[in-house]
Amino acid sequence: ADFNGDGRSDIAIVNNRKAKIELLIQKEGVGPGETPVVVDPEDVDVNLISPPTRFDKQAVAVSQRVYSFVCGDLNSDGMMDLAFYGEPKGLYVILQKSGEAEADKAKTLSWRTRKKIKIDDGRITPNALVCADLNNDGADDLALAGRDAVYTIMQKENGSLAEPVKYPTTAQTLGVRVSDLNGDNINDLILITNDREKPIHVRFGLETGQLGPQVQFFIEKPSALKLHNLDGEVGDEILIVDAVSKRLICYELTTEKEQDVDWPIMFYPLASGEGSTKRDLVVGDFDGDGLNDVTISDPGAAELIFYKQTAKLGLAEPVRFPAFADITSLSAADTDKDGKTEIAVLSIKEKIIGKAEFEDDRLSFPQPLKLTGEPVAMELADVDRDGATDCVYISKDVNDIRFLRVIYNLAAVNKAEAQLKKGKKAKISKKI
Repeated sequence: ADFNGDGRSDIAIVNNRKAKIELLIQKEGVGPGETPVVVDPEDVDVNLISPPTRFDKQAVAVSQRVYSFVCGDLNSDGMMDLAFYGEPKGLYVILQKSGEAEADKAKTLSWRTRKKIKIDDGRITPNALVCADLNNDGADDLALAGRDAVYTIMQKENGSLAEPVKYPTTAQTLGVRVSDLNGDNINDLILITNDREKPIHVRFGLETGQLGPQVQFFIEKPSALKLHNLDGEVGDEILIVDAVSKRLICYELTTEKEQDVDWPIMFYPLASGEGSTKRDLVVGDFDGDGLNDVTISDPGAAELIFYKQTAKLGLAEPVRFPAFADITSLSAADTDKDGKTEIAVLSIKEKIIGKAEFEDDRLSFPQPLKLTGEPVAMELADVDRDGATDCVYISKDVNDIRFLRVIYNLAAVNKAEAQLKKGKKAKISKKI
């Protein structure tokens, strides 16, 4: 990395024993009165470097134990900054600040007070943190491997860092890399995992600046791994040393022939937690753009997780919207024939069925339906085949007796209730 912007590469080394990050800043040449370093070809220890050297040694004191360390321009000011994951557990960022050098002395780099980003479950391995442009905006971002997820910290337009975004993973992540595997000039996030069959998991970068679904690839178990454009063609290759045979193996991403393609599997991992085994899922064109989207319930978080589909790209990153607590089930239908699919949400805990719809670029909070008894099951369907969607539900009374009930023509009922509310508001307004 070039820390002082002079066009020469410098070196940064973590020294946990002395609680500092040592910087070796490359000089333009040897200083006044110094003699160049000469290596004797006959010398047995040709790697021994004795002072004077071509490097000016500086240090950044840190009070944390550093596990993984990267450099990058993390505030878009043109200067190289430092980031590391360490203990006490957290992601730490140290930004460089501009300073003037004295005329006869080498410039001493100045640093701002370090900022801590709270992430408690980061991996304590050397390859858990990477710095690269992850959303195709030209600015450096950070990605950190966690216990059961990978975190991305994107740089915003004003140069500040956004809050971490957590992407659940299907296997334990051992290391993180960034590379352009498919040759589209957009960085991809490569996860090295403990998956025995397919240890390489990739989230390809999308044109929208988002990360795509998690795709798994088979390679032999690696003892060493390197990403590099070996053949000069588009797309980087994966070079590994096979842990068993100790052979060097090169893998490249290729497009399979149609007759060789099995059912493609793309993973959109969901976070584990309270109620994660009670999730429900519905598919429909919720935003009315002609493409099917996916909505999943998260009972523990009392939220709906919305995956919008984008043409030629697939499902985008999930967006969460608030809903009922402990959601029991979902059902989807275009109840009002406006081209947008609505979602019926049942919560036995809250004794309610509500209807959520996509408006103002978001899923609305479910609006309660007028019911009789406490609902325990429900479904949206045209039960009387009149072309209108009905709400069929099972409810129980105070004696725990179950009843099958139907709200016919749900759209008409909702419209009548809305008109009734407007009438009441008008009457109150007139009286005042």
